[in-house]
Amino acid sequence: MTSYDQLILYCLYRLSQKREEVGFEDLLEECFQKFSSRFAFSRHSWPDARKLDRPLRHLQEKGLLFQNDSQFRLTKSGKVQGRKLAEKLHQEKLF
Repeated sequence: MTSYDQLILYCLYRLSQKREEVGFEDLLEECFQKFSSRFAFSRHSWPDARKLDRPLRHLQEKGLLFQNDSQFRLTKSGKVQGRKLAEKLHQEKLF
């Protein structure tokens, strides 16, 4: 099963192809749209922003992203990992 870290990295990678920095709200929306069952409250079909908190810190600790206020930007290694993950997810036909 794909971890929250990986799903968030994938969504951040997709969004970063359109713009350099990605806002928290945009990232939450992308995660919820792509993986609604994983990023929703357990009893409601609303996005649960708390599910991004710890994984975003893990990604930052691993050196895969920079955070400035509520804006996120992938590092060079984050882009490489994101691209590899996108290829893997598309091969597994998660979409």
